[in-house]
Parts: sequence; structure tokens; C-alpha cells
Amino acid sequence: TEYPGSIHFYGDFGNAMEQFGNNVYGVISGFGPLLPIISLFAAITIWSFIAMRIAIDIFLLAPLEAGSQRFFVVNHYTDGNAKVPEILYPFSHSYMNVVKTMLLRAVYTFLWSCLLIVPGIIKGYSYRLVPYIIAENPEMQTKEAFRLSMEMMNGHKWHAFLLDLSFIGWEILNLFTFGI
Repeated sequence: TEYPGSIHFYGDFGNAMEQFGNNVYGVISGFGPLLPIISLFAAITIWSFIAMRIAIDIFLLAPLEAGSQRFFVVNHYTDGNAKVPEILYPFSHSYMNVVKTMLLRAVYTFLWSCLLIVPGIIKGYSYRLVPYIIAENPEMQTKEAFRLSMEMMNGHKWHAFLLDLSFIGWEILNLFTFGI
């Protein structure tokens, strides 16, 4: 049924979508037997990039995070005289222990988040000091670093949360500027 003054948008839109579907079907049917091979290649490429990203996070960015925390700790204790190579300290001192500890921190936080979001957030704050602890003592056992972090954050998680909350304006601005 048409009403006086109605717009025929739906009919034009429906025709356009039908034409688009026909064009897509024409392109896909043109590949014929190559479509499974192309799909397999695309899937392998995507999974390769994901695996590469995870490897970079584990073996490069996690030690760099611990190294940057070491830079800040050394800078604090030397009254601002820390050198930039402190950031690379974990790569030359107990590298695999640093990688293992930082990886387990991420895995534990993820697993706690699988229960519900709130336990993951709480445990994330409990494990917040692990990079600082492992930066100061790269040889420290993983369990000891986690225990020490939880002990140090006991009673201070809420303060850390409020500190993070105070930066929400900057985070929103960061979204609008795409990280510039």
C-alpha cells in the first residue's frame, strides 16, 4: 500500500541490494574451483599474522615492558640518572624467566577474566606490580613475583583503580585522535 507523499526508498534499496548480490555471485562463481584454495590461503595468512603478533607480544613487547619499568625504577633510585639501555636489561639478564613470568601474568589475568569480568579486573590489579618486581629482580621465581605483587597490592587495588580512572579523559581523547 502506498500512502500519499511516501518515499519509494525501500523499492530502490531492494533493487540495489539484489543487483549487488548478483554482482558478488558473479565474481565468486568466476573463481569456481579456485575458491577453496583462495579461502585456505586467506585463512593461513590470517592465522600466520595472529601467531606472529602473539610471538612479538610474548618475546619482544613483554620484556620491553619489564625493561621500561626497570628504567623508571633505576631512574627513581639514581635521582634521574638512568640511561636508556636500561630498557634492554631483561634481554641480557634472565630473558626466559622474564618472558615466562610476563606470559603467565597475561594468561592468569585472562583465565580469571573468563570467570567473569570483575575477577579478571581484580586479579589484574593484584598482578599489576609484577613487571616492576621482575624488572628489579629478573632472576626471581615466577611464583615469588606473583606472591609479592599480590602482597604489595593488598589494600591498594582501589587506589590503583581510582588512579586509572583519573586518566579516562585522556583515554577518550586518545580514541578521538586515533592514538596520535
